[in-house]
Amino acid sequence: MHKKKQLILHSAILLSIAATSCQRGQAEAEPYKALEAQEETIVTVSQKDPVTVSQQKCSKTPEGVAGLPYSHGKVFATLDEYLAHLHQLSAIDLPYWREIRPGIYQKVVRMPEAEPQTATREELMKKYCFDGE
Repeated sequence: MHKKKQLILHSAILLSIAATSCQRGQAEAEPYKALEAQEETIVTVSQKDPVTVSQQKCSKTPEGVAGLPYSHGKVFATLDEYLAHLHQLSAIDLPYWREIRPGIYQKVVRMPEAEPQTATREELMKKYCFDGE
């Protein structure tokens, strides 16, 4: 009888570990779903005018701007703060904007087939909702 109780206890422990692992696996996968939701897509309005539309819009809060791509839930008071955050994330191969001349930025992407993108500071401020800065 003692062995039967011991076997039941071991089974219960193993089931608990398996359930925790499944929950942890789902939680670890969730940030990737959030990143996918924040990526930009190209919507073709006509053959001549492709329009870039963000799937998740940024929003202004009293503390700054929230809901930015790759923000991981952080709120940024300034464009410079957000660009510094993106630069830190470049260590894990996420894209970031690098200033190549005063007021001119180039998007750095680690994919060889990616087309180069440049933007002025004003364009980035508008794109990321810092236009009131």
